[in-house]
Amino acid sequence: MPNTRTPQKREPLGWVEPFLEAFAKTGNVSEALRRAKVSRSTVYEHRARNEHFLVRWEEAKETGADEVEGALRKAAVKGVQTSKVIERTLADGTIERTKQTDVKPSVTAMIFLLKSLRPEIYRERNPLENINELDLTALADDELERFTELARKAQRRA
Repeated sequence: MPNTRTPQKREPLGWVEPFLEAFAKTGNVSEALRRAKVSRSTVYEHRARNEHFLVRWEEAKETGADEVEGALRKAAVKGVQTSKVIERTLADGTIERTKQTDVKPSVTAMIFLLKSLRPEIYRERNPLENINELDLTALADDELERFTELARKAQRRA
């Protein structure tokens, strides 16, 4: 009996390199899809079926993360350029505009870098995270009562 099934059309993979290059450069899947002119479902289906593509996807993702980290480090250390226009009215009523440009290190970038590079020092801490390690036997009765009250309030907020 002859095969009457229509063979499935294989989609050319000309989008792979443009997609991966754009993803590595932008770190953004939507932007990479747009630049490579390919659909999200096509890319995700290919990623699920092709381990080599998955490995290259992860490499591109890391490259994008490295780019962001580099920009963050630059902003923290070398600074971010900001500019503002200063207006002043002169005696004759005309307005003089002066553009003032400044470069300042980004404190926010510094905080993010320090939290990622030295989490043991700069991470967010939960004040109750070590509560089970406390030795409450040394507390006086009134101190223990106050501690219990504070712990109950903290639990209600959580």
